[in-house]
Amino acid sequence: LNGQLLQQLYKDKFANSRFRTIIVSDNAAFDFIRKYRDELFPGVPVVFCGINGYEESMIEGLEGFTGIAEDNDFLGLFDVISKLHPDLKRIVIYGLPSDPSHIANIALIKKLLINFSPKYQIEIREFSYLDSCIEDAKNLPQGSTILMVGSMRTATGVGINLQRANEIMSEAVQIPVYTAWDFGIPHGAIGGLVVSGVNQGKLAAEMALQILEGQLPQDLPVSRYVGNIYMFDYNQMIRFNIDSKRLPPKSVIVNSPDTTYKISREIIWTGTFFLGFLSITVFILIRTIRQRKRAEAALLTSQEKFSKAFKHCADIVGIAALENGRYIEVSEMFFDTFGYTREEVIGKRSTDINPINSNNSSFPLWHNVEERNKLFTELKTNGLIKNLEAYWCTKSGEIRIGLYSAEVIEISGISCIVYAWHDITDRKYAEEELQQAYAHLEVKVEQRTHELSSLNQELIAMNEELQSTNWELGNEISVRLRIEKELSDSNLKLTQAIDELHAMQAYLVETAKMAALGNLVAGIAHEINTPVGVGLTAASHLQEITKEFEQLCVDGTPRRQNLVDYLKELHETSTIIFKNLERAGKLIQNFKQVSADQCSEIGRVFNVKKYLEEIIFSIQPQLKKTNHHITLECDETLAMDGFPGALSQIITNLIMNSIVHAYNPEDCGHIIISAKIEERNIILLYTDDGKGMNYNVLSKIFDPFYTTKRGYGGTGLGLHVVYNIVTQQFKGTIHCESQPGQGTAFRICFPLLKEDVSNGVT
Repeated sequence: LNGQLLQQLYKDKFANSRFRTIIVSDNAAFDFIRKYRDELFPGVPVVFCGINGYEESMIEGLEGFTGIAEDNDFLGLFDVISKLHPDLKRIVIYGLPSDPSHIANIALIKKLLINFSPKYQIEIREFSYLDSCIEDAKNLPQGSTILMVGSMRTATGVGINLQRANEIMSEAVQIPVYTAWDFGIPHGAIGGLVVSGVNQGKLAAEMALQILEGQLPQDLPVSRYVGNIYMFDYNQMIRFNIDSKRLPPKSVIVNSPDTTYKISREIIWTGTFFLGFLSITVFILIRTIRQRKRAEAALLTSQEKFSKAFKHCADIVGIAALENGRYIEVSEMFFDTFGYTREEVIGKRSTDINPINSNNSSFPLWHNVEERNKLFTELKTNGLIKNLEAYWCTKSGEIRIGLYSAEVIEISGISCIVYAWHDITDRKYAEEELQQAYAHLEVKVEQRTHELSSLNQELIAMNEELQSTNWELGNEISVRLRIEKELSDSNLKLTQAIDELHAMQAYLVETAKMAALGNLVAGIAHEINTPVGVGLTAASHLQEITKEFEQLCVDGTPRRQNLVDYLKELHETSTIIFKNLERAGKLIQNFKQVSADQCSEIGRVFNVKKYLEEIIFSIQPQLKKTNHHITLECDETLAMDGFPGALSQIITNLIMNSIVHAYNPEDCGHIIISAKIEERNIILLYTDDGKGMNYNVLSKIFDPFYTTKRGYGGTGLGLHVVYNIVTQQFKGTIHCESQPGQGTAFRICFPLLKEDVSNGVT
């Protein structure tokens, strides 16, 4: 366990328990309860004991803390040792340099020795293992004594408590071993001025009892230098010829035939368990501190990465306070798009474009203040907004349209809005132009229909006139000729109307193709920007060094070293230009065939799988923004004689339709495209595992301008274009199956050979 795990364990275990007081022993437990008392046991009084290196600052600002400090009187212990050994030359203190108790006690001893100048030496010798301490102690000269103030460890890494370390050391060497704690005396140590854990426990229990009886913890001062007694082991005194008459007054002698002082087995086992628990706790604390430092370093690295991603995000992202709308942070794209400086935005509140009470605490951004207020109200109510159209104004007054998504989160105890704004202004204007073109087409169709209706009425009138004047046979022929001419004119007008409809339809299809080609060109520009930029920089550098060398030649002062340097620079620069232009050429070649086919209606023989791979590669810039992946299932040798550009339009529109409609932004989708031959036809199967569609949507997907994403960028032409290409250009069929929550599948069938297309074979 570490501190956090122990805290969670206590939190779960004692969630429904109530305590009137808490007793803690040792520094590890004391540090834990100081940190987590108010969270785990709020307001419960704490009584501590066995605290090494106690300072009043440890409980400063903490209410309800009192207890007994474990104040070892090391100077008194040194004085006792010097009196029992008149020939004393040195006191050697052995210890493990990583043991917390050893570290705390050595720090106290060093502090005491500043103003203490004994006639003997006090040496501190630290080793990683008890075995090394014993080997060193065997070589100590006469007049030496040994003292240990912390736990030890064997060469195999097994931990040893202090009393066991005293036993092993005492058995291995013929040098007196002293201790500062009572639990080490009957285990190899002679004794000394020791801290009695039993006495400290009794005093702590008495304090806890006083608190339970109504005494306030602040009325019970912390006890210092209590519980220290002179205690010695009779057997060790006999071993080293120490006369009991030389002991300090009121000394307690254990294992003496005449003494009535006995240490019960329960006390020994209690002390042993306590020391073991202390060692384990210290080990856990050290491990916890190391883990915490690693976690803090990882958190710092994560924060730096998030900050860079936030500032350089392609979309506009920002953080604002929910209560007053003041901006806390925004990405660099915000300043580039709207023309404001950081000083004009950070710490201020956005208002509508014509704020009534504008001041230095706000800046104009929202085109409509009611829209802003409605959005903030919804955020305060639901805490989440996704893809709502928001109209914002630049500093110059230009209106930009974007998709606004936001969520309310807690940052340092403050409710904040984290939002993203995706600019769709250009796309919005393009949609409006398409809508206007479609409306214009509908007007023309209505006009032609009205003209045909008028002509039909005229024909009816002429027919009635013909019947009424049937007796005029001579005029009948002329009337018929006139009617035939008018019918011919009407048919001509009808044909012209149909041709105009076909032309408008072709225009809409061509518009969709050009939009797809625009996306392709954008992807190409993004990919080849880096190699072309590097090549241009290298070429510029080559031009500069060539001018410098030409000047040297004109001046007549070139040297051999100048020529060598110039040739070296020329070789390196030309290599850079060649490699980067070669890389750009490969990128262009990868996109060349797809882009050429999308702009051409010329048929050719091509490998189906290879061309499908080129199509998928051409739309990688769009796929990189998602978590989706595409699986292609097709025979390596499958080839067809057809229109690759039209096939590119079909696949591109199907994939983009899945990205926009089938998945949420956070989804990880799987799209499968397969192609196979059945008789003289190619069967193209396209499936995704997205949301699917209900019957009402499924029945309208091939209608022009029908879309479920009208406010989010959908035009409604993608599947209509696919349907026209399959049925008109390929003379094939397309069928769609879908159910809500079970994805969507398209089955496309068209002839394998181009002559089959021209002959209408399906």
